[in-house]
Amino acid sequence: MAPPMRAAMMRRFHSDRVMMKSYRHTMKPSFPLLAVFGMAVLLTGCHGKKERSAPQPVVVMATAQDMPILHPRIGDWWKYSLRSEIPAGVTGPGAAAVDVMTERKRKYIGAVRPGAGLPESACFEVMAEGRPTLREFVEISDDKISLRGEMEKDRPDRKPLWFDPPILFVRAGLSGGEELPAMRITDPRSGAVVLRNLRVIGREVVTVPMGNFEALRLVMTGSDGKLEMRRTIWFAPHIGIVKEECARYADRRLVLRETQLLKERGTEDM
Repeated sequence: MAPPMRAAMMRRFHSDRVMMKSYRHTMKPSFPLLAVFGMAVLLTGCHGKKERSAPQPVVVMATAQDMPILHPRIGDWWKYSLRSEIPAGVTGPGAAAVDVMTERKRKYIGAVRPGAGLPESACFEVMAEGRPTLREFVEISDDKISLRGEMEKDRPDRKPLWFDPPILFVRAGLSGGEELPAMRITDPRSGAVVLRNLRVIGREVVTVPMGNFEALRLVMTGSDGKLEMRRTIWFAPHIGIVKEECARYADRRLVLRETQLLKERGTEDM
C-alpha cells in the first residue's frame, strides 16, 4: 500500500487508527486502532460506492420485553477481548501478517457536551492499550438508541464527527429484515464523505466468554473517504453490544479485521 494511503488510514479512523509503522519491526507492538460504536464507529457495500435512494423510515411497535433497551448508570463498564488482524503486505512491501490479542473497555460517563454549539449527549469512553481514548455520543430512550457522534478525548481542539439528525442504531421490537434510514455527511475533520447503511438481520443466540445472549444481529456498511467498512454487531437488549466484527477495505482489499467479544461487565464509583 502506498505511503499516502497509509497516512490517510492513520488520520481517518477514530475506531481503527492503525500505527502501521510499528509492525515493520515487530509482530507484538501496541496497535492503535479504535473501535466504533466504534460506532465506532460504523456498514453492505464494501466493494462498491454506488449510491442508493434512502429507504423509508422503519415503523416498529416497541416490544415490552426489550425495554428499557439499555439503562446505563454512570460508571458502568464493559470489557471485551479484542483480536486485530492485518493481512501480509498491508503495512509495507513484504511485511508479515499481524495477529494481536488485546482488551477493549467501554465505560459510561454520563452526559457530556462534545463542543461549542452542540448539545449534551450520553457519552461512552472507549479505551484500549496503545490507542487514543474515543468518546462516543448517543441518545438513549427506553425504546431506542441513536448515534450522535464521536471524537478523541484528548483532542478537544478538533471538531467532532457529528450526526445531525442522529442515526438510529437499535430499537425495541426489531426482528429482522428491516433496513434503517441511510446517512451521508461530510466529516468536518478531513472533508471525507461518510456513508452509513444499517440492516437488521434477525435475532439469534450468540456465545461469548461472558455467556450466551439472545441478541439482534445488525450489519452496518459504508465508507469514509477511500476506505470502506463492514461492521456486524450483536446487540442484546438490557446488556449492550456483546459481539462485534469489523472489516476495513482499501481498493477492495482487506486491510484490517477486528473481532471483539464481551467477557465481563460491572460498575465503578465515579
